[in-house]
Amino acid sequence: MKNYLPFLIVLLIFLTPGISKAQRLLNLNDFYQNIEGINIYLDRINLDKKNYVAGSPYEQKDFVEGKVVQNDNTTYNNIPLRYNIYEDRIEYKHNNEIILYIDSPEKFKEIIIGKQKYIFGKYTYGEKTKTGYYELLLQGEVSLIKKKAMGIKAAESEKPYVKPKPATFIKKPDAFYYLKEDNSIYEIKSKKDAVALLKDHNDKLVSFIKKNKLKFKSKKEQNLIDLVSYYNSL
Repeated sequence: MKNYLPFLIVLLIFLTPGISKAQRLLNLNDFYQNIEGINIYLDRINLDKKNYVAGSPYEQKDFVEGKVVQNDNTTYNNIPLRYNIYEDRIEYKHNNEIILYIDSPEKFKEIIIGKQKYIFGKYTYGEKTKTGYYELLLQGEVSLIKKKAMGIKAAESEKPYVKPKPATFIKKPDAFYYLKEDNSIYEIKSKKDAVALLKDHNDKLVSFIKKNKLKFKSKKEQNLIDLVSYYNSL
């Protein structure tokens, strides 16, 4: 039997630099150079006009290291990211100075910020289409996604004995949807919707809710995760 060990050692020596190089490319600098983005500084005039708005439009104002995965599975690690709920865009920071946002979100399979996974989709919603970023809570035959929303409360003028109040960002209630394999989404507004929208196992789902005493007012997100996880296991 021939001894292939010397050949394998030589092959490994030649391949290792290439592998290392590929790994080094998948970082912030590579992401900054290869991914189309719009520098927010170019939008500084509009941003300055919004300075009167109190509060924050972000899920988390500070940047959090995360991961960006393209549709071809090319992955960039250790990217400082944050989600701007009001603008519905994901921003990233380069060299602690330049702040940009991803202007071609449809090119990405998923974006992970800390422990949260975001997907950008164009989904059928009845006769309408909804486009934007959704947090992916559970993936399966039926997936569970969450849409976050932010509004602005109008400024209040000065009144006798009351100081004026600036316009303020306000967090709106989250909306939860079932995402099915045909790319259609269905909003879950109540416990009734949670069951009715999954018609093929209604009786089992009703029993599961009763047995586990699921409540959809106080712990809606976790209870929906439990329910959809159970449905996907059937």
